[in-house]
Amino acid sequence: MSIRLPAPPANAPHGRYVLTCRVAFRHRGGQWADRVAAGRAVAHRLHYDTGRNRWYATASWQNPPARTVLLEAVRAGGLAGVDMNADPLAAWRLAPGSWLLDEHGNPAGEPHRFDHQLTGTARHPDAQVRHALIHLLHRAARHGLALAIEDLDFAADKIREKHRDGRSPGAARSTESPQDRPQMRGYARLVELLVIMGWFATIPSFPESSMRTAVTTAEERSLVFEGFAYECRIVPQPSPRTDPLVLLGGSSQNRYSWQGHEKWLAPLCTLITVDLPGYGSSDFLPAHYGIDFLAAAVRHMLVEIEAPRVNLFGGCFGEVVALRFAQLYPDFVSRIVFCGAAKRLPGIYVDAVPRLSRALERGEIAQAADGLVRMFMSNPGAGQVRRHAAVTRLLHRQFMNQTPDELSKALEHNTRLTTHGCYEPLPVPDVPSLVFTGEYDTLCTPQMGREVAAAMPSARFTTIKEADHLVTVERMQEAADLIGRFCTDRPIDDLPYCNVVESLCADSVPAPRRH
Repeated sequence: MSIRLPAPPANAPHGRYVLTCRVAFRHRGGQWADRVAAGRAVAHRLHYDTGRNRWYATASWQNPPARTVLLEAVRAGGLAGVDMNADPLAAWRLAPGSWLLDEHGNPAGEPHRFDHQLTGTARHPDAQVRHALIHLLHRAARHGLALAIEDLDFAADKIREKHRDGRSPGAARSTESPQDRPQMRGYARLVELLVIMGWFATIPSFPESSMRTAVTTAEERSLVFEGFAYECRIVPQPSPRTDPLVLLGGSSQNRYSWQGHEKWLAPLCTLITVDLPGYGSSDFLPAHYGIDFLAAAVRHMLVEIEAPRVNLFGGCFGEVVALRFAQLYPDFVSRIVFCGAAKRLPGIYVDAVPRLSRALERGEIAQAADGLVRMFMSNPGAGQVRRHAAVTRLLHRQFMNQTPDELSKALEHNTRLTTHGCYEPLPVPDVPSLVFTGEYDTLCTPQMGREVAAAMPSARFTTIKEADHLVTVERMQEAADLIGRFCTDRPIDDLPYCNVVESLCADSVPAPRRH
């Protein structure tokens, strides 16, 4: 064993002292080995017992407290599904926001396997499991993935063996405790390592019916508009209560970012999400293609998937595209819902874009990520925001893990928005409309949202309590409920999570018809 000493003497490089004898930790030795293998801090105390004429090494450490993270937030950043029953240990990389499960609830596709041997003396399998799990954790860290592990609850299902000694046929005895099973030992060891690494988080329980909704089969469509390939995702509802709902998110969101909302929205209507050209996994789009082009791409999608009339939601940059689409192609629109809306580019965005662009061009991803988080999230002094810390970490990790393709698209997006602007004073269709944001939104402030609502013929405005610009993530269920209520003509006044609903409207002006 080699330890670092605070002062000489040392008998090894870098101020370390290598003990010349073997050391055995009789208590929690496996946990000590896990921490050392994971490169985590361990404090050692060496003392001499004069009565026994022995030296003793005492190791101590402290694990960080477990955090609570929303399931939707974990899924949004990408998952590695881990199968503890596989031999060898297997992990599947899942797309951001997806589940990729087969009809039996198991991960589908070809996994990455981590070989280990469970034969030999007692110490050998233990070391092999530790080795495989450490490699799994390092791989997850490199790719910025959360780990999804099946909860192997064997407590209610003990292995039993029928006696053959003449007792009653129903007599049985337990031959193996749940903790003795290799799968359970591996599961427990992985949880221990996650705690040691400071990566362990609990997820609030949710009803099984919600999980069944989360794995609803969706249709993926690949489309091409004026030479640019793009993708859309359709979650069908065979018994809809309203027209299909098109969800257009911000520039950092993709067609999977709304899966967390499906459990509340999918029972109401068909859901349509899309990676427009220049965003998500779709083709790169040069900045000289402006907002009109993106609005035309939305129309192209609706024509291709045969959706002649839709409810239209736009959040953040998605609002810019959705508003232009409604202005240019009003015949497609039944209702409008905007979140985080503005008629002008926010000053903090205009000021930050040159700095962020330079940082991204120089490859200073951490600096750019810090700046983006500060821009999107409210400062702590603005007011109490639900899950502020968790969403901040999620957003920072998402920005840090962007691929070169995503970074180039982000730069082009900033150029597109600053070149073409976010608003044109064109007529807006006279359909039921709602604009909302978080009450502490410091990017697209509530006053900016009111200005947008005031320019619409039949708009109402409200704010969701204890939320900021990322209200659809921080208060996911409440935002989904508000959208669903409005799109199905249910009352939205006096909701406990909303402030006063204001009636704002502009003079109704006939909108142009474009086909």
